[in-house]
Amino acid sequence: MLGMIWGERSGRGSRRRGAAARRGHRPAIEGLESRIVLSTTDTWTGGASNGLWSSAGNWDSGVPTTGEDLVFPAGKAATLNNDITSLSVGSITFSGSGYRSYILTGNAMTITGGITESAQALGDAVQNDLTISGAQTIDNAYDLTLSGNLSRSGLISKSGVGRLWFGGDNSGFSGGISASAGDIILTSATGLGT
Repeated sequence: MLGMIWGERSGRGSRRRGAAARRGHRPAIEGLESRIVLSTTDTWTGGASNGLWSSAGNWDSGVPTTGEDLVFPAGKAATLNNDITSLSVGSITFSGSGYRSYILTGNAMTITGGITESAQALGDAVQNDLTISGAQTIDNAYDLTLSGNLSRSGLISKSGVGRLWFGGDNSGFSGGISASAGDIILTSATGLGT
């Protein structure tokens, strides 16, 4: 293919290019620009009316897969069951206005991008066991309860004026918890981890 670029075509100009290549002018290889892979966001719609995370009709983009950010918007109070095994999500966001509460239950999951509670809520809750993968921010303007067990390490930084409740056995968590606003309330002796 290089011969074709450097002068195997007929004509005087192509011979010059070929001669230039023989004198040490070689084509340069340039790297491609870097690419940013954007995570996908799945927003709960509840369209399947069964509360199961594995039902594609409950999400605007189909069943969540690894790395996706999950959004639970304003709506009716609901208990939602994560029946997907080995799910690792980017972030979880409770958003919108309107008083309601989501209670997330079911299988354990890994979280890599924190939790945001910006919804006017009566108190949302994550009852799932959570594996904390890396540093996390929990930004809650309203009350949020984490009652499942936390494991692994990664600093949890709490911001927002809402109360954050830890109720699980977090003895498997060693990342530390800091707060810049709001209250942290423990309902378990091992709520802050080890």
